[in-house]
Amino acid sequence: MAASGIKISIPTPCHENWGNMTPADRGRFCTACQKTVVDFTRATDREIVAAYNRNEKLCGRFLSTQLNRELLIPKEKGSLWAGAAALALLSLGTTAANAQNSVQTEQTEPDSNNRFTPAKPRTITGNVYYNIALAGCTVMVNNTNSGTTDKNGKFSVTAKTGDYIQIIHDDFETAEIKVTDESYYKVVLSRVVKQEVHTTIMGKMLIKPKQ
Repeated sequence: MAASGIKISIPTPCHENWGNMTPADRGRFCTACQKTVVDFTRATDREIVAAYNRNEKLCGRFLSTQLNRELLIPKEKGSLWAGAAALALLSLGTTAANAQNSVQTEQTEPDSNNRFTPAKPRTITGNVYYNIALAGCTVMVNNTNSGTTDKNGKFSVTAKTGDYIQIIHDDFETAEIKVTDESYYKVVLSRVVKQEVHTTIMGKMLIKPKQ
């Protein structure tokens, strides 16, 4: 781990209700301050630093364990490893080029059965439960708001194989589904740990350089 040299603090926490905010990309939109509050509660230190480097005027939602400490970033792999990786890639490229030349010399035709088509968007449905069906859950596809669950806990979104669907509810752990060839998913949420709810802090990020 390498120290980033910065700490994050929120000297004036926001007292707006996170649950009343409008779901938005990467977080929720606060109508009181007219800003998107980014949800960093599941972010790594590296992701927090990268977000700050892109925008120094962020509002964020954090766990108390993420604040007032020096952020740590895993070290990049050494140059020796990088050189070995580059050599391996070069070897693969040479092998691929030789193989291509061989194919061209022999003038072989591609196998008509070996066809790769990109995944197409389709309708994905599902139901969300705890002990009963859960209405009002936010449904996100690849971090983009795509709807909510109805009174029967049902949702319907457009997605394709390989996409990620997130089911979000303030009282429950966020569930994430990777779309496969299936078109229906039953999702059972878990209760959120109370300690995490109590230690969540929102507000404008203040970055403190290492002294």
